[in-house]
Amino acid sequence: MRFKRVFFFFALAATAQADWTILSTSSEPGRDGLVHRHIVLEDPVGSERVTVDLAIFSTKSCTL
Repeated sequence: MRFKRVFFFFALAATAQADWTILSTSSEPGRDGLVHRHIVLEDPVGSERVTVDLAIFSTKSCTL
């Protein structure tokens, strides 16, 4: 499983050609150690914006 994660991040980094900048970030704590993180990125060359929402949690204290 760990190999798949590393491979995914390398594949993502290899295909990302733009210099993305962070426009805004916000974190919202939830219950049971869950954190919702909202990130807005912008590619200044292509004038594109991307919104990324992450759910961050410890695998030891949370289950799906």
